[in-house]
Amino acid sequence: MGTFNVLEAAVQNKVKKVVYGSSVCAVGFRGTPRLILETDRCEPTDGMYGYSKYLSERLCECYAERHKTDIICLRTAMVVPQHELAAPANPLARHWLGAVHIDDVVEALRLALDNTSIHFGVFHVATGNPHSKFDIRRARRLLGYAPKHDLEEFIRRPPGGLVKRLAGKARDAFRRIRSLGE
Repeated sequence: MGTFNVLEAAVQNKVKKVVYGSSVCAVGFRGTPRLILETDRCEPTDGMYGYSKYLSERLCECYAERHKTDIICLRTAMVVPQHELAAPANPLARHWLGAVHIDDVVEALRLALDNTSIHFGVFHVATGNPHSKFDIRRARRLLGYAPKHDLEEFIRRPPGGLVKRLAGKARDAFRRIRSLGE
């Protein structure tokens, strides 16, 4: 409903452009030896979250055609760094294959807002790292998107301090809970 309300407000207020923040969960993570394209059949992942992003993209497409509003959907990958994010134990895990640095997301938003030639489009916003599963060639070609961070430093650095701190906090919490029962 939120996307519908925003699109309705945009039409009623004669807004000429909308940039919708989607997610690669709309197209879905899948085991494939090739890159996942924006034009691939959508197989939403992450339950209702991915499915709601997929439906919102379709809604954006309908509004672009019906109301002649320019709409660009940016399918962002997992945004990093998020606070003190550490690399996963397996940097090739499903969710990690679609990471993107927050600075690159901000740049993609700027490019989408500045673009005057696209009436409707869906673009992946991910790292240019060769480990990524999401193809960004259309975003490069049509938006001028050029990620500056390949996130290789996250893949090479083993998980460390954050995991130990969280484990310590969990251990302390269990001790406090146990002491309440004594």
